[in-house]
Amino acid sequence: MSTVNSLRADRRNGQVVTSRVLIVKPHGGLSNRVRVIASFQLLARYTDRAFRVCWAPSEGFSNETLDELFDNEFDQVDLAEYARSADQGPRLERFKTHRGDASGVSAISIAAMSGLGAEPILTYTGCFRLDVALRQLPDLPASFESEYRTAVRTWRPVESIRASVDSIARHFDSSTIGVHARRGDALVDPVNRGKARRSTDEAFFRRMDALLTTNRRTRFFLATDSEDTEARFLNRYGDRIHTNDAKRFVPSDFLEPKENQRDAVVDLFALARTNSILGSNASSFSQLAGAIGDVPVKRVAHHSLLHLARNKLILESQRLRRRTPAVGQGAD
Repeated sequence: MSTVNSLRADRRNGQVVTSRVLIVKPHGGLSNRVRVIASFQLLARYTDRAFRVCWAPSEGFSNETLDELFDNEFDQVDLAEYARSADQGPRLERFKTHRGDASGVSAISIAAMSGLGAEPILTYTGCFRLDVALRQLPDLPASFESEYRTAVRTWRPVESIRASVDSIARHFDSSTIGVHARRGDALVDPVNRGKARRSTDEAFFRRMDALLTTNRRTRFFLATDSEDTEARFLNRYGDRIHTNDAKRFVPSDFLEPKENQRDAVVDLFALARTNSILGSNASSFSQLAGAIGDVPVKRVAHHSLLHLARNKLILESQRLRRRTPAVGQGAD
């Protein structure tokens, strides 16, 4: 459906009102995309606008479509239509009030986006939730956080992914704790790597050991993007650890496409089925899983500079192994 052609004139109280639309193009990883769509869908409702989604490949993501991962009824547009629409109205990512802005005043408001003189087309592209993307939005409803959590709980994976989640979660009980150990590109992201590297394996081990001391029946579901990390956890905890045994680990390099989002959805919704979650520092994935499952999330972080240095050495060792040809193989 063409965005421009879908804008029509309605009559309300004797006045001609142009139908309005908000189109979002999320980018980044899986959790970033879900939180953009779920939160900006609320903005569309607040401003009485039709809501459309442009789901397209980006850095940190694969070519898998929205329909391949989730059952949904979103009105979707392609990249060409999004580009045309973005040229016709305000781009909301340009209105972000940065942290530390001396004025403390947002350049846009819900009232301005919903008044009779409001622009008919608004677009947003980015990876931030509404309240961060438009920081200090002056008239954001106090109910936003609870409405956002309700919105993400409506997301539903496609049937084949639901079956995989059910197969994993059938082993869970009230003592099952989710563990999300984020590795890969998070450890080299220049913005968040300092925080991400504090979630060391040892920091997780201490928290998990403490839980086992309190309750020996405790079991864990581990979600990680690192095969080495999974092996270390399995070696330490044995049958106390549940994992997605069918997961296909893929390279996770900063600013590069990341394939196999299907298993990411499996991990996300399996985490949401646990009793609580031990999450990686600075990870939106952990927080989204908690919101979907309505379960508490506790960030795991180590403060020792020695362990930070050790984690950095492990990362560099893994990088060098990937670049070194196997025995009997020449370089390409």
